[in-house]
Amino acid sequence: MRIRSKSELPLIFQPFELPGNFPCTLLGKHLQLDDPIRHLHVHSCLELGYCYEGAGVFMIGQKILPFRGGDVSVINNREPHLARSAEGTTSKWSWILLDTQKLIGPAFPELELLDPSVLCGDRFRNIISNSDDPEIAPLMKILIRELEMKKDGYRMTVRGIVISIMSKLHRLVKKEQVDGTPQNSTDSMERVGPALKAIIGGYHRKQSVSNLASKCGMSVANFRRIFLEATGLPRPNIC
Repeated sequence: MRIRSKSELPLIFQPFELPGNFPCTLLGKHLQLDDPIRHLHVHSCLELGYCYEGAGVFMIGQKILPFRGGDVSVINNREPHLARSAEGTTSKWSWILLDTQKLIGPAFPELELLDPSVLCGDRFRNIISNSDDPEIAPLMKILIRELEMKKDGYRMTVRGIVISIMSKLHRLVKKEQVDGTPQNSTDSMERVGPALKAIIGGYHRKQSVSNLASKCGMSVANFRRIFLEATGLPRPNIC
């Protein structure tokens, strides 16, 4: 979904020093709060995330994307971003930072599949749901478990899973190029776009459901229904 934000938010660069011999780091379980988005940050490497539970929105560059439990986030080093959980709630995440090309090595026969630079832009939907690809989230859960447990041979297993995830992400990119539209882009997403934009842009003030519905040109009842279709949230309680 492409929604432009006119907010001039400060940008913070957060570099990470990944281990040279195995450039893949699990940040572990993280509770994402409902704090207002007052800045964006950008990392020096690819970031993969898995949402265990909760819901909210991600601001990624000029995109505003809703997330919920079971979704995977994919954000490379070109896109500033930050997440916010629905008001009064927290969401639970794990994030992995990695250098795919150094992790797998130059001998891999299909190096283009390891290139994270294409995983960005207006047409790339950084939040991957089960409807986009039902296999990416299970792979992420296995990847996280391998990095947590570190059993014998885990590095080889991690490399294999990363190759699988990157291959599937590149398939989604190619699908976008063929279709000419963002994957999983729906009419309902576009219709509640003005409300999502207002939620992020107006982070200093509460906004009523009726006000958000009017921004989308809908009745409150219709807005609630379309908002649920678009985001999986029963009501727009992010504001």
